[in-house]
Amino acid sequence: IGHAALSSLKKGSNCIAIGTSALSTFDSSGNCIGIGTRCMGNTESLDCIGIGYETMISSLGSACIAIGHSSLSITEGSDNIILGHGCMNAATTATGNIGIGNGTLTGLTTGSNHVAIGHNSLNSNSTGDSNIAIGASSLALGFTSRVNIGIGVLALFNCDGSDNTAIGHNTLQNLTSGIHNVAI
Repeated sequence: IGHAALSSLKKGSNCIAIGTSALSTFDSSGNCIGIGTRCMGNTESLDCIGIGYETMISSLGSACIAIGHSSLSITEGSDNIILGHGCMNAATTATGNIGIGNGTLTGLTTGSNHVAIGHNSLNSNSTGDSNIAIGASSLALGFTSRVNIGIGVLALFNCDGSDNTAIGHNTLQNLTSGIHNVAI
């Protein structure tokens, strides 16, 4: 439904496209739902759901769910669940991530297995893995941090270290490269 929706489909199956140019260059993949203008507009995804303007616009991933304007817009990764405006919009091969909140995981390129919940949480991490950030701007500035847990607004805000746990508002906010710290 919509101008140029599914306009290039050749071999795909079980697809639903709603919106101008939704799934418009979708060629041979299947089992996808795209709702929104240019949603999944240039994609070869399989088993994905995209809702929002230009959501998953250049995705080659599989088994992904993205809801929000320009979220999960460039990726070959799979098994990502993204909810929020601009979430995970720079990803290339990131896999197994969950991002909920505007601006979460925006710098992520190849990192995997993150959980980011809260406005701008884990938004600078590009190649780290296995972080849990719950709270606005938690673990926000660590580019390669890995295996950290930050729960609370600004928890581990500057952290680029590993194996740290911070629970509470501003906890370990200025820690930059530490390892094996616990603060509650």
